[in-house]
Amino acid sequence: MFKTRDWSETFVGDRLYLKFPVMSQITGKTWVSFPLDDPGAKRGYEPQALETERHEWDPDLYAKMFTASKDAQVMGAEPVGNVRTIHYKGTLTLKDTLAVLGPAKGSQVKAAFELAYGDKLDFDAWVDGQRLTRKITIATPLEATTKAKVTIVYRDFDVPVSITAPPAGEVIDGKKFEVDGGDVPDIPV
Repeated sequence: MFKTRDWSETFVGDRLYLKFPVMSQITGKTWVSFPLDDPGAKRGYEPQALETERHEWDPDLYAKMFTASKDAQVMGAEPVGNVRTIHYKGTLTLKDTLAVLGPAKGSQVKAAFELAYGDKLDFDAWVDGQRLTRKITIATPLEATTKAKVTIVYRDFDVPVSITAPPAGEVIDGKKFEVDGGDVPDIPV
């Protein structure tokens, strides 16, 4: 499950569940569900892109990406939660990142990188004494015209995980948002 202040996404089986605070005001339901394996559906998103996104929050992928930075520097010791970490800061270019990741992983990252960040992004990473990434922030540079920022906090390593779909009574099927041409209506967040 990926969480932000404003929305959550959960992948269970072949479905993506999105939770927007405003969703209940629009639909009377808290969650909207989209299939990942229905190529014939008319919608404003690509199911394969969502499947790829499922792997984009992998801390090992980010750690490898950050090795492409030519200006990474240690900012000092900082706690993340109750864990002592070392804070690193740097910049990544799409070209250098793709060179480090190679073709397979690079193709997964390229589209998202270009869509959200252009050809450059700033990053901060907090790594603990066991070399576990505890927190990552990636953002467009200050000079970018389009602003984007994502913060991911990792916790509870090596513990059993159980992810369940939201209760059926709280879910509206995303097919209700399908319209001619595949455009999904804007949902204010």
